[in-house]
Amino acid sequence: MSNRLQTYVKASKAGLCAVFDVQGGSFRIITIIDYELQVVSVRYVLTHQQYDKGRWKNECECD
Repeated sequence: MSNRLQTYVKASKAGLCAVFDVQGGSFRIITIIDYELQVVSVRYVLTHQQYDKGRWKNECECD
């Protein structure tokens, strides 16, 4: 039996944040990345419906 696992991560920039699409688009992980310190801070893990409400955008300084 042969199992094949593919990992696909799509990220986009949203203001100061990076948004990762996971679980086939069912969830979004909102992060702030400090590239100099090489630190990723997870700010939110949201369902697609929670993400669409946009409450996270203030923290990311999105227009």
